[in-house]
Amino acid sequence: RRSGDRPADHAAEASAALARALQNNSHANYGAILEGFADRGIPVEEIRPRENVFTYGAWQAKGRQVRRGERGVKITTVVEKEERDSKTGQTKKVRFTRGVTVFHETQTFPIGGEDDGATLPPPPTGAGSESTTPPPTDSAKLAERFYEAADKLEAKIAHAERPETQRYTARRNAFYRSRLHDGACLRETQRALRALALAHARGAVPPAVAMFRNVKEIASAMHLDSDHVSNGYHPYLSTKYGVYLDKSANAQALQQFVRDGGSGESDEQRQRRTAIENLETKVRGMQLPGFFPTPPKLAEVLVDLANIQPGDEVLEPSAGIGSLAETVRVEHPDATILCVEKHQQMARLLELKGFDVVCADFLEVEGQVDRVLMNPPFEQRQDATHVRHAYSLLRPGGKLVAIVSNGTWQSTDSVSVQFRDWFNQLDDADCIPLPEGCFNGADAFRPTGVSVSILVASA
Repeated sequence: RRSGDRPADHAAEASAALARALQNNSHANYGAILEGFADRGIPVEEIRPRENVFTYGAWQAKGRQVRRGERGVKITTVVEKEERDSKTGQTKKVRFTRGVTVFHETQTFPIGGEDDGATLPPPPTGAGSESTTPPPTDSAKLAERFYEAADKLEAKIAHAERPETQRYTARRNAFYRSRLHDGACLRETQRALRALALAHARGAVPPAVAMFRNVKEIASAMHLDSDHVSNGYHPYLSTKYGVYLDKSANAQALQQFVRDGGSGESDEQRQRRTAIENLETKVRGMQLPGFFPTPPKLAEVLVDLANIQPGDEVLEPSAGIGSLAETVRVEHPDATILCVEKHQQMARLLELKGFDVVCADFLEVEGQVDRVLMNPPFEQRQDATHVRHAYSLLRPGGKLVAIVSNGTWQSTDSVSVQFRDWFNQLDDADCIPLPEGCFNGADAFRPTGVSVSILVASA
């Protein structure tokens, strides 16, 4: 540092640089930034200006240092400052342009931390920070317009895809699935806008899609088709991902253009998600005895109590839609998960979600596992029988965490009495009462007013 530099001034300048970056709403440089870093090998979907692309000073304000030897992408930005009129004494805002260099997050490391990264390869000749031919003015304006339109869709997408918080009814489900379809169409429009914006910013728009110049035309071309699924008096929409209503040649050209250069979910992934949503809706409306999936918050409690270790084999018997298995997968990705479900449609649903599934009656399953997490059926005291069988599958040192109806703890029938005698003989077991309404909240897949407790037992 030169003798005249002061750390406080340097920090203030860095903070001001970060503030300018975050407050600037212009998208004019997005094309140059995306192209510059894409030419250096960074995937387009991982280049997010004002999120992971900043100037040298702004990165320092965020607590990161640009790696020595890194070459950023040069852009031109508009800066606004106040100047005092020497004649009137009044201040006025003056805008001027200046060249700055921006760096991607992969070119930085935490200040004070270890720098274990490598510099990005230099840009190819005539690209990136060396020399970039500005795109035509009309293309630059379209690029900025499309970027802005794509960003504005984000709030609409979030609103359309917001979770359903009310109890399930066929009518509410129809409205909910209609919202999801709208959100899916908005996402397709957003993908098209960003793909076109990048092409315009690069000055390389294919002639087949050059006619798309306004958002309404793009939205119409990218509108997804759907099926009407029968559900009593309230049929619902099922989105057909990758299938569009507009079959015109121009629309198909745009759809293929987006498909070739788009990011995010593939058509196959979206079709799988639709199949999962459709099956969940179907089983939600079925009157299946004992089918009351574990609400998300309660599932988190059970998973915490299980104390799952890396590499553990975890079993969810009578898994239903896999509420416990999904929570285990999120919180313990190193665990091996097995589901048992005798209902064929729900077994198929679990397979679509990516779980290993045995389609069989749980009481006929043998083997050994490290953990069992379960929400068994309660009818005719099935929970007592299922819990005892689950305990028999534990390896030494294994743990069982199960939801048990309070009726099993209190009833005088022979099954309940034998269950309590068995429980009292366990060396390491506990019963944790739960408050009323655990299965009756807005997040319950199928609400019920049953009173339950959690049984925790170690082998």
